[in-house]
Amino acid sequence: MLSGFFYLNFLPSFVCAQFKFEFKNDVPVTLNGINSSAAFSGGLNNPQFSTIDFDFDGDEDLFIFDRSSNHILLYENVEENNQRFYRYVYNARRFFPEELNYRVALVDYDGDGQKDIFAAAVSGTKVYKNTGNATDGLSWKLVSPLLYSTYIHDASNLYISQTDIPAYTDVDNDGDLDILTFHLSGQRLEYHQNQSQELYGHSDSLIFELKNECWGKFMEDINGFEVVLSPDVSPCNDDTGVINPKSDPERHSGSTVLALDYNNNGVKDLILGDVSYRYLNLLINSGTTVNANSAMINQDIHFPANSKRTEVVSFPASFYEDVDFDGVKDLLVAPNAKNSSVNKNSVWLYKNTNTDSQPVFEFQTKSFLQGNAIDVGTGSVPVFTDINYDGLPDLVIANYFEVDEDSSRKSTIHIFENQGTPGQPHFVLTDTNFLDVSSLGIGYRVIPAFGDLNSDGYTDIVLGNDNGKLFLLQAGSANTFNTLVALQNSEGVQIQCNGGASPQLVDLNGDGLPDLMIGTKNGTIHYYQNIGTQNTYIFKQISTQLGNVNVSENHIGYAVPHFFKENNEWHLLCGSYSGKLYFYRDIFQNGEVSANFELISSDFLGINTNGYSAPFIIDIDNDDRLNLFLGMELGGLWHFEHDPNSTINTYQPEKTENKVTVYPNPNQGAFFLSGDILLDKENILITDISGRTIPFQLTNNFIQLNNCVSGTYIMTVLKNDKIQKKSLLIHIY
Repeated sequence: MLSGFFYLNFLPSFVCAQFKFEFKNDVPVTLNGINSSAAFSGGLNNPQFSTIDFDFDGDEDLFIFDRSSNHILLYENVEENNQRFYRYVYNARRFFPEELNYRVALVDYDGDGQKDIFAAAVSGTKVYKNTGNATDGLSWKLVSPLLYSTYIHDASNLYISQTDIPAYTDVDNDGDLDILTFHLSGQRLEYHQNQSQELYGHSDSLIFELKNECWGKFMEDINGFEVVLSPDVSPCNDDTGVINPKSDPERHSGSTVLALDYNNNGVKDLILGDVSYRYLNLLINSGTTVNANSAMINQDIHFPANSKRTEVVSFPASFYEDVDFDGVKDLLVAPNAKNSSVNKNSVWLYKNTNTDSQPVFEFQTKSFLQGNAIDVGTGSVPVFTDINYDGLPDLVIANYFEVDEDSSRKSTIHIFENQGTPGQPHFVLTDTNFLDVSSLGIGYRVIPAFGDLNSDGYTDIVLGNDNGKLFLLQAGSANTFNTLVALQNSEGVQIQCNGGASPQLVDLNGDGLPDLMIGTKNGTIHYYQNIGTQNTYIFKQISTQLGNVNVSENHIGYAVPHFFKENNEWHLLCGSYSGKLYFYRDIFQNGEVSANFELISSDFLGINTNGYSAPFIIDIDNDDRLNLFLGMELGGLWHFEHDPNSTINTYQPEKTENKVTVYPNPNQGAFFLSGDILLDKENILITDISGRTIPFQLTNNFIQLNNCVSGTYIMTVLKNDKIQKKSLLIHIY
């Protein structure tokens, strides 16, 4: 029976000694004529920037939360040879709490010199206090699962839309942290004053009161980008600025707020971004003292007017941090709209050439960090083939899509030619739109597989798309192709799966003919055996769930299979929608392709891209050490190499019958538990994030929570003497 609280450390299931992969960022890559120092840093889509001294060495490192996959990135502030630069830190999520979603800012709210976490909660914000130290490293304590504020007389959750980015700032310069956020209507800015100094004379409390419901006396136009200054409507024309917080039915959802004293007059000015536009708007405050209900008197929709106007597609968010190591804060601007923003060359950097209290911003680049890393948009899938027939494996990277400046999407394939040697590869970006696949009219997420299907010495290309259809570009000569045709099976019908087709051509059964494996949206692998001849392919469907593989979670899988041979034994490493890697062996039994591959790990080496992992394994430098290249939702790559000196060396086959999954998740307080046996109620504990036990009903593995509200819950399950924890996201409509 489960009771009380659990503090568990789960070790990932590792595999045998030849697969001790360690992260390496040292393979030479040239991007746009410049040699990259951090090519395999993973990419950026919708980054949010903060700084933190994560290693307690006295300098501020760069923290990035990317809302497109809730991914955390860290760049260490390093000095070598009298030069400062950022060094990418792999697997940064291990330093921070789980369940960080949508929005994260690091701010020191209690004045102890350590940055704390302000993160999105359901309709508001939760706060983690930084309790780390130089000896033990970073650690966190949840001090507020949901911030509250007093509205007139009643306390309620301090509302912040999940799409918005508010300003956590000391508005009244009294030493504690206040919050500026848009009202539920999305038109006017609320000022929630922290009462810590007023009540206790210090800054370590989080007690808020609505001080002004139209701070700055402006309103956003529900139909446009400009704001209305000093509108003659309540509460913006009221002396106190505080009225009924339930008013204003019109909505203008989607704003970002940066508060700073732009003109050094002692009060905060604003830089606003809007969900519908690509520009920033600078609002200048007329006041000279705090808490005077002063109005914004000027706006600059061409900000920064002295330099290159910001034009970020779309929903620009601005951040104020020193990123060039000169001790003065700079301006970073990045898109904040998931799946509809420009997703490469999209992080704008403006250097502050003056002071923090009176900044002057000069445009530097619109590819901050991105220009030094492989980044192909959203959803990278790496494949190696000798694209130019020079005997060296080249790097081909497909994407799910990239977003152009006109907000249109297209699927593209990037080519990085290997211009090195067999022992020293060097990849050079030579083509960002190979085959111009968007012009082929086959949709998004166009994934290639390469192989010679007719033994003519030229590489043919099989293409899978997001609709699950397979197509063929047959080579007429080196890199010239015949007209695109539907790839047909042995019955003359176009090969198709249920969506998310990720093909691989590989001679799995050893008959000298390339067979076709297809990863699918539902997490399984389709197997088509080539029963043709050396000169003519014929693909016959053998299985729609090869090896009983299933990498889905909550019925979504997006399997990206990579079969590879090592020590004369076949293995399968499979990417997934969750971002985890699934590792299988025993592909053959008694000389035949097995009906059930052995699952070694569903969390291979703890590697997790947080979305759409896509692996490819190759010995890229012929040193008898395998290399793993891994694509991800963020559009970049990670690179790993087998390290025989690694301590990763545990072989532990995973028993899938012990796994418990939850579906649907998110849900409205009712969900199923999947598994091979019925669970007993006394072996299940459900708590909220503060540890309070939540009552529930259990019938045939169907759970109904009693009297729950929207929020995050933790379910702990005891099954076959093993404890599993699952996060539940409840939305009550």
